[in-house]
Amino acid sequence: MPGWRAVLAMMLSPGSVIERLVGETSWLAALGVSGLAFALFFFQTGLDLARNASGGIGQAVLLGAAGLLYGTAGVGLVGAIAWALAKPFGARRSPWWTVRAFAIGYSPALIYSALGLPFNLFLGWNTSVAFGVTGLLWALGPMMAAIRSLTDGRTGVSVVLATACGGILLYGWALLNAGT
Repeated sequence: MPGWRAVLAMMLSPGSVIERLVGETSWLAALGVSGLAFALFFFQTGLDLARNASGGIGQAVLLGAAGLLYGTAGVGLVGAIAWALAKPFGARRSPWWTVRAFAIGYSPALIYSALGLPFNLFLGWNTSVAFGVTGLLWALGPMMAAIRSLTDGRTGVSVVLATACGGILLYGWALLNAGT
Protein backbone atom coordinates (compact mmCIF):
# COMPACT_ATOMS: atom_id res chain seq x y z
CA MET A 1 0.00 0.00 0.00
CA PRO A 2 1.46 3.42 -0.92
CA GLY A 3 2.38 5.59 2.05
CA TRP A 4 -0.31 8.21 1.48
CA ARG A 5 -3.05 5.55 1.33
CA ALA A 6 -1.77 3.97 4.54
CA VAL A 7 -1.82 7.35 6.28
CA LEU A 8 -5.41 8.05 5.17
CA ALA A 9 -6.45 4.52 6.12
CA MET A 10 -4.95 5.14 9.56
CA MET A 11 -7.50 7.90 10.07
CA LEU A 12 -10.47 5.82 8.89
CA SER A 13 -9.65 2.30 10.12
CA PRO A 14 -6.73 2.48 12.52
CA GLY A 15 -6.97 -1.03 13.92
CA SER A 16 -6.47 -2.85 10.64
CA VAL A 17 -3.68 -0.51 9.54
CA ILE A 18 -1.84 -0.86 12.84
CA GLU A 19 -1.99 -4.65 12.62
CA ARG A 20 -0.66 -4.61 9.06
CA LEU A 21 1.95 -1.84 9.24
CA VAL A 22 3.61 -2.36 12.60
CA GLY A 23 5.21 -5.63 11.57
CA GLU A 24 6.44 -4.09 8.31
CA THR A 25 7.81 -0.85 9.79
CA SER A 26 11.15 -0.36 11.46
CA TRP A 27 11.25 1.41 14.79
CA LEU A 28 13.27 4.20 13.17
CA ALA A 29 10.66 4.84 10.45
CA ALA A 30 7.82 4.62 12.96
CA LEU A 31 9.44 7.08 15.34
CA GLY A 32 10.18 9.29 12.32
CA VAL A 33 6.43 9.68 11.79
CA SER A 34 5.73 10.75 15.36
CA GLY A 35 8.92 12.83 15.56
CA LEU A 36 8.10 14.78 12.41
CA ALA A 37 4.47 15.24 13.49
CA PHE A 38 5.53 16.77 16.81
CA ALA A 39 8.35 18.79 15.20
CA LEU A 40 5.88 20.46 12.82
CA PHE A 41 3.34 20.92 15.62
CA PHE A 42 5.83 22.52 18.00
CA PHE A 43 7.31 24.63 15.18
CA GLN A 44 3.83 26.00 14.44
CA THR A 45 3.42 26.79 18.12
CA GLY A 46 6.67 28.76 17.93
CA LEU A 47 5.49 30.58 14.79
CA ASP A 48 2.22 31.44 16.53
CA LEU A 49 4.17 32.84 19.47
CA ALA A 50 6.51 34.79 17.15
CA ARG A 51 3.54 36.31 15.35
CA ASN A 52 2.10 37.44 18.69
CA ALA A 53 5.41 39.13 19.65
CA SER A 54 6.17 36.72 22.48
CA GLY A 55 8.87 34.84 20.63
CA GLY A 56 11.04 34.85 17.55
CA ILE A 57 11.98 32.62 14.66
CA GLY A 58 14.90 31.21 16.66
CA GLN A 59 12.50 30.16 19.38
CA ALA A 60 10.22 28.55 16.77
CA VAL A 61 13.15 26.51 15.43
CA LEU A 62 14.12 25.47 18.97
CA LEU A 63 10.55 24.44 19.68
CA GLY A 64 10.55 22.42 16.44
CA ALA A 65 13.72 20.64 17.58
CA ALA A 66 12.15 20.03 21.00
CA GLY A 67 9.11 18.61 19.18
CA LEU A 68 11.32 16.21 17.25
CA LEU A 69 12.83 14.96 20.50
CA TYR A 70 9.43 14.84 22.20
CA GLY A 71 7.85 13.00 19.27
CA THR A 72 10.53 10.34 19.28
CA ALA A 73 11.70 9.88 22.87
CA GLY A 74 8.43 11.06 24.44
CA VAL A 75 6.17 8.89 22.29
CA GLY A 76 8.53 5.96 22.77
CA LEU A 77 8.44 6.42 26.53
CA VAL A 78 4.65 6.74 26.63
CA GLY A 79 4.37 3.59 24.50
CA ALA A 80 6.63 1.74 26.92
CA ILE A 81 4.59 3.02 29.87
CA ALA A 82 1.37 1.87 28.17
CA TRP A 83 2.89 -1.57 27.63
CA ALA A 84 3.94 -1.79 31.29
CA LEU A 85 0.49 -0.69 32.50
CA ALA A 86 -1.24 -3.15 30.14
CA LYS A 87 0.96 -6.08 31.18
CA PRO A 88 -1.20 -6.98 34.24
CA PHE A 89 -4.23 -7.06 31.91
CA GLY A 90 -2.71 -9.69 29.64
CA ALA A 91 -0.63 -7.65 27.20
CA ARG A 92 0.32 -10.09 24.44
CA ARG A 93 2.48 -7.73 22.41
CA SER A 94 6.10 -6.84 22.92
CA PRO A 95 7.18 -3.43 24.14
CA TRP A 96 8.83 -2.85 20.72
CA TRP A 97 5.56 -3.57 18.93
CA THR A 98 3.78 -1.14 21.25
CA VAL A 99 6.28 1.68 20.68
CA ARG A 100 6.12 1.22 16.90
CA ALA A 101 2.30 1.12 17.00
CA PHE A 102 2.13 4.30 19.06
CA ALA A 103 4.57 6.10 16.77
CA ILE A 104 2.86 5.04 13.53
CA GLY A 105 -0.43 6.12 15.07
CA TYR A 106 0.72 9.73 14.77
CA SER A 107 0.19 9.63 11.01
CA PRO A 108 -3.00 11.74 11.32
CA ALA A 109 -1.11 14.26 13.46
CA LEU A 110 1.58 14.43 10.77
CA ILE A 111 -1.06 15.14 8.11
CA TYR A 112 -2.73 17.86 10.17
CA SER A 113 0.58 19.48 11.11
CA ALA A 114 1.78 19.42 7.50
CA LEU A 115 -1.52 20.94 6.32
CA GLY A 116 -1.37 23.62 9.00
CA LEU A 117 2.10 24.85 8.09
CA PRO A 118 1.12 26.57 4.78
CA PHE A 119 -1.86 28.20 6.48
CA ASN A 120 0.51 29.50 9.14
CA LEU A 121 3.28 30.64 6.79
CA PHE A 122 1.28 32.03 3.86
CA LEU A 123 -2.00 33.14 5.40
CA GLY A 124 -0.69 34.20 8.81
CA TRP A 125 -3.09 32.04 10.77
CA ASN A 126 -2.31 30.79 14.27
CA THR A 127 -2.49 27.07 13.56
CA SER A 128 -0.96 25.21 16.50
CA VAL A 129 -4.31 24.61 18.16
CA ALA A 130 -6.51 24.31 15.06
CA PHE A 131 -4.20 21.92 13.23
CA GLY A 132 -1.72 20.63 15.81
CA VAL A 133 -4.02 19.73 18.68
CA THR A 134 -6.65 18.45 16.24
CA GLY A 135 -4.02 16.13 14.76
CA LEU A 136 -3.09 14.86 18.20
CA LEU A 137 -6.73 14.18 18.96
CA TRP A 138 -7.04 12.24 15.67
CA ALA A 139 -4.05 10.18 16.82
CA LEU A 140 -6.06 8.94 19.80
CA GLY A 141 -8.00 6.57 17.52
CA PRO A 142 -4.89 4.72 16.35
CA MET A 143 -3.54 4.79 19.92
CA MET A 144 -6.79 3.26 21.15
CA ALA A 145 -6.57 0.57 18.44
CA ALA A 146 -2.99 -0.23 19.43
CA ILE A 147 -3.88 -0.44 23.11
CA ARG A 148 -6.95 -2.56 22.37
CA SER A 149 -4.74 -4.98 20.44
CA LEU A 150 -2.22 -4.87 23.26
CA THR A 151 -4.86 -5.74 25.89
CA ASP A 152 -6.51 -8.45 23.79
CA GLY A 153 -9.65 -6.40 23.14
CA ARG A 154 -10.38 -5.19 26.67
CA THR A 155 -12.21 -1.97 25.79
CA GLY A 156 -12.51 -0.52 29.31
CA VAL A 157 -8.81 -0.86 30.05
CA SER A 158 -8.01 0.44 26.56
CA VAL A 159 -10.11 3.58 27.01
CA VAL A 160 -8.47 4.37 30.35
CA LEU A 161 -4.94 3.78 29.00
CA ALA A 162 -5.57 5.75 25.79
CA THR A 163 -7.00 8.66 27.77
CA ALA A 164 -4.03 8.65 30.14
CA CYS A 165 -1.46 8.36 27.33
CA GLY A 166 -3.11 11.07 25.22
CA GLY A 167 -3.37 13.30 28.28
CA ILE A 168 0.31 12.79 29.10
CA LEU A 169 1.34 13.83 25.58
CA LEU A 170 -0.92 16.91 25.50
CA TYR A 171 0.16 17.89 29.00
CA GLY A 172 3.80 17.58 27.95
CA TRP A 173 3.16 19.93 25.00
CA ALA A 174 1.54 22.42 27.40
CA LEU A 175 4.46 22.17 29.84
CA LEU A 176 7.09 22.61 27.15
CA ASN A 177 5.31 25.65 25.80
CA ALA A 178 4.47 27.22 29.17
CA GLY A 179 7.93 28.67 29.55
CA THR A 180 7.94 30.25 26.10
